[in-house]
Amino acid sequence: MITIKEYLVDIYKARFFWSHLVRAELNVKYRRSFFGMLWTLLHPLLLTILLAVVFGTIFKSPFLDFAPFVYSGLIVWDFVVSSVTTGSNSIINAEAYIRQFKHPMAIYSLKQALVCSINLLIAGIGLLVWCTVMYPQNFLISICALPFSIVLLIFMSWGITTLTAFINVKFRDFQQFSLIILQAIWFVSPVYFEPKIFVAAGLTELLVYNPVTHILNLARKPLLEGVFPDAIDYLFAVGIIVALAIVCAYQVSKEEKELVYFL
Repeated sequence: MITIKEYLVDIYKARFFWSHLVRAELNVKYRRSFFGMLWTLLHPLLLTILLAVVFGTIFKSPFLDFAPFVYSGLIVWDFVVSSVTTGSNSIINAEAYIRQFKHPMAIYSLKQALVCSINLLIAGIGLLVWCTVMYPQNFLISICALPFSIVLLIFMSWGITTLTAFINVKFRDFQQFSLIILQAIWFVSPVYFEPKIFVAAGLTELLVYNPVTHILNLARKPLLEGVFPDAIDYLFAVGIIVALAIVCAYQVSKEEKELVYFL
């Protein structure tokens, strides 16, 4: 039985293969597009303007303050959703490779996690520039805090893509079911709705115990408030990563060899 250390070494040995898959997917996604990867930046920016105008009018929030809040929530939430939805198909879509090459199956979920992370970084450029112009005093804190937040998000994404990929191979309805769950989570999370709305409604617990709140704070605290994320934010993020790592390690050790029969 292969150990986790040996499994990770095998993943490292296949680094040229899965890095090629990352580049290939990005190239295919934006092939023959006039704006290309710039759409990753333009889409959340344009959607932010629309949402900030609509929700800002409804909640009477100033556009210049509300727009960065919406932008940060939009790109981080889209990152989480993409990790779940695209990650769930990462092994299924790699069936041809799996039948030809004996590589760890987690490289295919890693590939998808990296694609999601690259899209997040590109979209985040717009947010960083916006916040640098609007809140120049937050720039130094952002530069110091964001690299660690990004690392946490990448590992979190890899855990999510691996977990959902293994589940979806055996239960092909999982992706559709996960979309319903994600929609429900969105309604009780401060993605577009400001925390003051939850507090005013007596729903403070939804903020304190909601993991999405703390994941969003990894970006919002340094960029919008000019402070490092709270210890509880890091604790939630690390806790999620550890929990995902344990579950994924179990999946790899118990299910990977038989997974090919479900493809």
